[in-house]
Amino acid sequence: MTRLHEYLGGAVNGLDGITQGAGGVADHVHLLVGLKSTHCLADFMRELKKASSVWVRDEVGKKEFVWQEGYAAFTVSASATGFGEILYRKPAPTLSQADFS
Repeated sequence: MTRLHEYLGGAVNGLDGITQGAGGVADHVHLLVGLKSTHCLADFMRELKKASSVWVRDEVGKKEFVWQEGYAAFTVSASATGFGEILYRKPAPTLSQADFS
């Protein structure tokens, strides 16, 4: 996963974003990214997923690789980036693990 996270960080920077963190687990990725007000999130994500799909197929050799349809995005204020860093480093709980009490 480290190679993928490194690639994604570089791809984010190549799309004129600011990579602040990359992590996740085997079946999904968490990114903490700074975007400019001129970025369109949907366009940014489309280009990031497209470029990284090609990379995974060519460099990692997973010829059938595809990202899931869609994505989740959340805003984090600059003063709360410590909280954002926690989000990308720790995997999100599954519904069966979530505490709704």
